[in-house]
Amino acid sequence: AIAVSTDGKLVASAAKGKRPMIHIWEANTAQPIIFLPYLHRQGVTSLQFSADRKMLLSVGADEDHSIGIWISHTGMWHDGKLLAWNRGDVNPVLFASFYMTQIKDMSLLFASGGRYHVKFWTLDGNTINPIYAEYNKTIKIGTLLCGVSISRKFVTGSTVGHLYIWKGRTLDRMIRAHERSITSIKAVTSSSNPTLGTVITASREGTVKLWTFDFEHIKTFSLSDADI
Repeated sequence: AIAVSTDGKLVASAAKGKRPMIHIWEANTAQPIIFLPYLHRQGVTSLQFSADRKMLLSVGADEDHSIGIWISHTGMWHDGKLLAWNRGDVNPVLFASFYMTQIKDMSLLFASGGRYHVKFWTLDGNTINPIYAEYNKTIKIGTLLCGVSISRKFVTGSTVGHLYIWKGRTLDRMIRAHERSITSIKAVTSSSNPTLGTVITASREGTVKLWTFDFEHIKTFSLSDADI
Protein backbone atom coordinates (compact mmCIF):
# COMPACT_ATOMS: atom_id res chain seq x y z
CA ALA A 1 0.00 0.00 0.00
CA ILE A 2 1.09 3.56 -0.65
CA ALA A 3 -0.33 7.03 0.05
CA VAL A 4 0.76 10.57 -0.82
CA SER A 5 -0.23 13.66 1.17
CA THR A 6 -2.40 16.23 -0.61
CA ASP A 7 0.53 18.67 -0.87
CA GLY A 8 2.65 15.95 -2.49
CA LYS A 9 5.45 16.26 0.07
CA LEU A 10 4.96 13.12 2.18
CA VAL A 11 4.63 9.46 1.26
CA ALA A 12 3.55 6.53 3.43
CA SER A 13 4.23 2.98 2.27
CA ALA A 14 4.10 -0.56 3.61
CA ALA A 15 4.92 -4.01 2.24
CA LYS A 16 3.64 -7.53 2.83
CA GLY A 17 5.17 -9.48 5.71
CA LYS A 18 4.35 -11.11 9.04
CA ARG A 19 4.89 -7.79 10.86
CA PRO A 20 4.72 -5.03 8.24
CA MET A 21 6.18 -1.66 9.14
CA ILE A 22 4.76 1.60 7.80
CA HIS A 23 7.43 3.94 6.47
CA ILE A 24 6.91 7.69 6.10
CA TRP A 25 9.37 9.54 3.92
CA GLU A 26 9.93 12.77 2.03
CA ALA A 27 8.68 12.60 -1.55
CA ASN A 28 11.26 15.02 -3.01
CA THR A 29 14.35 13.44 -1.49
CA ALA A 30 13.15 9.85 -0.76
CA GLN A 31 14.70 10.23 2.70
CA PRO A 32 12.92 8.30 5.50
CA ILE A 33 11.32 10.37 8.26
CA ILE A 34 10.01 7.67 10.62
CA PHE A 35 9.19 3.98 10.84
CA LEU A 36 5.87 3.66 12.67
CA PRO A 37 5.57 0.97 15.40
CA TYR A 38 4.28 -2.48 14.53
CA LEU A 39 0.48 -2.79 14.54
CA HIS A 40 -0.78 -4.91 11.65
CA ARG A 41 0.08 -8.46 10.59
CA GLN A 42 0.52 -10.10 7.18
CA GLY A 43 0.41 -6.80 5.31
CA VAL A 44 -1.16 -3.36 4.94
CA THR A 45 -3.89 -3.09 2.32
CA SER A 46 -4.79 0.61 2.49
CA LEU A 47 -3.18 3.90 3.57
CA GLN A 48 -4.48 7.48 3.46
CA PHE A 49 -3.33 10.84 4.84
CA SER A 50 -5.84 13.37 6.16
CA ALA A 51 -6.13 16.66 4.23
CA ASP A 52 -3.95 18.49 6.78
CA ARG A 53 -1.51 15.48 6.73
CA LYS A 54 -1.57 15.28 10.53
CA MET A 55 -3.31 11.88 10.56
CA LEU A 56 -2.82 8.64 8.67
CA LEU A 57 -5.29 5.76 8.22
CA SER A 58 -4.03 2.19 7.80
CA VAL A 59 -5.83 -1.12 7.20
CA GLY A 60 -4.18 -4.46 7.96
CA ALA A 61 -4.37 -7.80 6.16
CA ASP A 62 -4.64 -9.72 9.46
CA GLU A 63 -7.66 -11.82 10.47
CA ASP A 64 -9.16 -8.87 12.36
CA HIS A 65 -8.70 -6.56 9.33
CA SER A 66 -7.42 -4.05 11.88
CA ILE A 67 -7.70 -0.31 11.30
CA GLY A 68 -5.22 2.13 12.80
CA ILE A 69 -5.18 5.91 13.19
CA TRP A 70 -1.73 7.49 13.44
CA ILE A 71 -1.10 11.11 14.38
CA SER A 72 1.59 13.76 14.04
CA HIS A 73 0.75 16.93 15.96
CA THR A 74 3.25 18.91 13.90
CA GLY A 75 2.33 17.37 10.54
CA MET A 76 6.05 16.75 9.91
CA TRP A 77 5.83 13.14 11.20
CA HIS A 78 9.06 13.11 13.18
CA ASP A 79 6.66 12.86 16.15
CA GLY A 80 4.34 10.28 14.54
CA LYS A 81 2.67 7.75 16.84
CA LEU A 82 -0.36 5.45 17.05
CA LEU A 83 -3.47 7.26 18.26
CA ALA A 84 -6.08 4.46 18.19
CA TRP A 85 -6.92 1.14 16.57
CA ASN A 86 -9.77 -1.38 16.43
CA ARG A 87 -10.89 -4.50 14.62
CA GLY A 88 -12.27 -3.55 11.22
CA ASP A 89 -14.80 -6.30 10.49
CA VAL A 90 -15.15 -10.08 10.27
CA ASN A 91 -15.15 -9.64 6.48
CA PRO A 92 -12.19 -8.22 4.54
CA VAL A 93 -11.82 -4.43 4.78
CA LEU A 94 -10.73 -3.15 1.37
CA PHE A 95 -10.50 0.59 2.07
CA ALA A 96 -10.64 3.26 4.76
CA SER A 97 -11.00 6.93 3.92
CA PHE A 98 -11.33 10.13 5.94
CA TYR A 99 -14.85 11.59 6.08
CA MET A 100 -14.84 14.26 8.81
CA THR A 101 -18.50 15.23 8.94
CA GLN A 102 -21.07 15.93 11.67
CA ILE A 103 -24.37 14.05 12.16
CA LYS A 104 -26.61 15.05 15.04
CA ASP A 105 -24.35 14.89 18.12
CA MET A 106 -21.67 12.70 16.52
CA SER A 107 -18.56 13.55 14.52
CA LEU A 108 -17.66 10.93 11.93
CA LEU A 109 -13.91 10.76 11.37
CA PHE A 110 -13.65 8.19 8.58
CA ALA A 111 -15.48 5.42 6.73
CA SER A 112 -14.41 1.90 5.85
CA GLY A 113 -15.84 -0.78 3.64
CA GLY A 114 -15.24 -4.07 1.90
CA ARG A 115 -17.00 -7.36 1.49
CA TYR A 116 -20.69 -7.01 2.42
CA HIS A 117 -20.28 -3.97 4.66
CA VAL A 118 -19.67 -0.26 5.10
CA LYS A 119 -19.01 1.41 8.46
CA PHE A 120 -18.62 4.96 9.72
CA TRP A 121 -16.26 5.61 12.63
CA THR A 122 -16.07 8.06 15.52
CA LEU A 123 -13.02 8.95 17.61
CA ASP A 124 -13.38 9.10 21.39
CA GLY A 125 -10.07 9.88 23.04
CA ASN A 126 -7.82 6.95 22.09
CA THR A 127 -10.68 4.75 20.85
CA ILE A 128 -12.31 4.47 17.43
CA ASN A 129 -15.84 3.08 17.39
CA PRO A 130 -17.80 1.81 14.37
CA ILE A 131 -21.35 2.82 13.45
CA TYR A 132 -23.16 0.76 10.84
CA ALA A 133 -24.66 2.37 7.77
CA GLU A 134 -28.41 2.93 7.47
CA TYR A 135 -30.15 1.76 4.30
CA ASN A 136 -33.09 -0.29 3.07
CA LYS A 137 -32.10 -3.91 3.60
CA THR A 138 -33.77 -4.93 0.35
CA ILE A 139 -30.80 -3.22 -1.33
CA LYS A 140 -27.90 -5.63 -1.73
CA ILE A 141 -24.78 -3.57 -1.11
CA GLY A 142 -22.45 -6.46 -1.97
CA THR A 143 -18.71 -5.79 -1.96
CA LEU A 144 -17.37 -2.23 -1.93
CA LEU A 145 -13.90 -1.66 -3.36
CA CYS A 146 -13.28 2.06 -2.81
CA GLY A 147 -14.66 5.18 -1.16
CA VAL A 148 -14.04 8.90 -0.89
CA SER A 149 -15.46 11.96 0.86
CA ILE A 150 -17.06 14.48 -1.52
CA SER A 151 -18.50 17.79 -0.27
CA ARG A 152 -20.11 16.50 2.98
CA LYS A 153 -21.10 13.23 1.33
CA PHE A 154 -19.33 9.89 1.16
CA VAL A 155 -19.31 7.86 -2.05
CA THR A 156 -18.47 4.17 -2.40
CA GLY A 157 -17.89 2.08 -5.53
CA SER A 158 -19.07 -1.53 -5.80
CA THR A 159 -18.21 -4.70 -7.72
CA VAL A 160 -21.45 -4.43 -9.72
CA GLY A 161 -20.71 -0.94 -11.06
CA HIS A 162 -22.90 1.04 -8.68
CA LEU A 163 -21.95 4.22 -6.86
CA TYR A 164 -23.57 4.50 -3.42
CA ILE A 165 -23.90 8.06 -2.12
CA TRP A 166 -24.17 8.49 1.66
CA LYS A 167 -25.28 11.53 3.65
CA GLY A 168 -23.95 11.10 7.15
CA ARG A 169 -24.28 7.33 7.48
CA THR A 170 -27.57 7.07 5.57
CA LEU A 171 -27.77 5.92 1.95
CA ASP A 172 -29.11 8.85 -0.09
CA ARG A 173 -29.12 7.28 -3.55
CA MET A 174 -27.27 4.94 -5.86
CA ILE A 175 -26.17 5.36 -9.47
CA ARG A 176 -25.43 2.79 -12.14
CA ALA A 177 -22.07 4.26 -13.14
CA HIS A 178 -20.15 1.42 -14.82
CA GLU A 179 -20.77 -2.01 -16.31
CA ARG A 180 -18.20 -3.75 -14.11
CA SER A 181 -16.39 -3.24 -10.79
CA ILE A 182 -15.53 0.33 -9.78
CA THR A 183 -11.95 -0.11 -8.66
CA SER A 184 -10.99 3.50 -7.94
CA ILE A 185 -12.62 6.83 -7.14
CA LYS A 186 -11.13 10.27 -6.52
CA ALA A 187 -12.47 13.78 -5.92
CA VAL A 188 -10.70 16.91 -7.20
CA THR A 189 -12.02 20.02 -5.43
CA SER A 190 -12.20 23.44 -7.04
CA SER A 191 -9.63 25.83 -5.53
CA SER A 192 -12.18 28.66 -5.49
CA ASN A 193 -15.21 26.74 -4.17
CA PRO A 194 -14.86 23.57 -2.01
CA THR A 195 -18.42 22.49 -2.86
CA LEU A 196 -17.54 22.26 -6.56
CA GLY A 197 -15.18 19.96 -8.37
CA THR A 198 -14.82 16.79 -10.40
CA VAL A 199 -15.25 13.15 -9.42
CA ILE A 200 -13.19 10.57 -11.30
CA THR A 201 -14.20 6.88 -11.34
CA ALA A 202 -12.35 3.99 -12.96
CA SER A 203 -13.74 0.56 -13.75
CA ARG A 204 -12.53 -2.92 -14.52
CA GLU A 205 -14.11 -2.71 -18.00
CA GLY A 206 -11.36 -0.21 -18.89
CA THR A 207 -13.24 3.09 -18.70
CA VAL A 208 -12.57 6.27 -16.75
CA LYS A 209 -15.50 8.65 -16.19
CA LEU A 210 -15.70 12.25 -15.05
CA TRP A 211 -18.68 13.51 -12.99
CA THR A 212 -19.75 16.72 -11.29
CA PHE A 213 -20.09 16.73 -7.50
CA ASP A 214 -23.85 16.23 -8.09
CA PHE A 215 -22.98 13.16 -10.20
CA GLU A 216 -23.97 14.49 -13.57
CA HIS A 217 -21.89 12.70 -16.19
CA ILE A 218 -19.28 14.86 -17.95
CA LYS A 219 -17.12 12.59 -20.07
CA THR A 220 -16.00 8.98 -20.58
CA PHE A 221 -12.53 7.80 -21.58
CA SER A 222 -11.95 4.26 -22.86
CA LEU A 223 -8.49 2.88 -22.24
CA SER A 224 -8.91 0.56 -25.22
CA ASP A 225 -8.77 3.66 -27.42
CA ALA A 226 -5.45 4.81 -25.97
CA ASP A 227 -2.21 4.48 -27.90
CA ILE A 228 0.03 1.71 -26.58
